[in-house]
Amino acid sequence: NKWAQAEVAAWEAQPTWLKSPTDETAEGWSQRGGAGLIQYGTPATAVPSVVYCRWLEVSCMPKPYPDDLVDYLTKSGVTRVVVGHTPHGNCPTVIRHEGLSVIMADTSYSNMQSNLNYEGDNRGDAVCALALKDGRCQIRGRTGVHAEGDLKQIIEYFVPDGSGGG
Repeated sequence: NKWAQAEVAAWEAQPTWLKSPTDETAEGWSQRGGAGLIQYGTPATAVPSVVYCRWLEVSCMPKPYPDDLVDYLTKSGVTRVVVGHTPHGNCPTVIRHEGLSVIMADTSYSNMQSNLNYEGDNRGDAVCALALKDGRCQIRGRTGVHAEGDLKQIIEYFVPDGSGGG
């Protein structure tokens, strides 16, 4: 829709913070382009959406989709489901099914005590990119940086699409 297109254009024009967040309020996180669209996909949105997804057990371990859902998706030609805004871990989580891969790509809980931008900031400095290109899904990133500037851990892997591809 036009609103989403305008939000994406605003993010493309200003993807970095004009002012870094200093607290957990919506106002604190609104100082970059596309903030409205980003906020729309979070549990704190003023306008509930279907974008937010949490397919984890109470213990925060990934859980498989029900067999009837996997059957429906694969019969519809879906081989990958990619979701975000499911805070967990420091790299995207993959849930494999017969004919289907589910990828949860959100590293929000990469460092529960980083306090990087404000007291209580749990985002840390982990970052991952998920790229879908030529039928392949590649994950690349890092879990953080040591004080000396060395990367803590490099992450790079390909995710099968459930049909035998990478």
